[in-house]
Amino acid sequence: MRAAAGRDLRNAVEGWEHHRTWDAWSQRYAVVTMPRILRTQVIGDVVSKPAAVSWALDVLDLRWRPLLETALAERGQQPWDAPVDPELVERTLEFIPHVGRVAEEHSPLSLRSAGWRRTST
Repeated sequence: MRAAAGRDLRNAVEGWEHHRTWDAWSQRYAVVTMPRILRTQVIGDVVSKPAAVSWALDVLDLRWRPLLETALAERGQQPWDAPVDPELVERTLEFIPHVGRVAEEHSPLSLRSAGWRRTST
């Protein structure tokens, strides 16, 4: 499952980096899905998006906290095709490759889930 999640994460990074039409749904979906795939790669389980975001808040760099919290709080609060703040899109496009780098740096072979903590890359 971890190896498949690693492949899925690489594909997600590539896909989202080439995504051109952002709306409220796609922006939030990208932000909450990336931690879910990362957690599956690192821990080896599958949890809900809110649970994955909660985990990511504990392990990812603090600079991502506002983006993660906003995406989670706004889920279901706007129509799926609502316009999205360009600043959120910009932060999302920075977040996506960051999660990809974290995944590469912390492959399941080099991690012990109990000892891995916040990244600073």
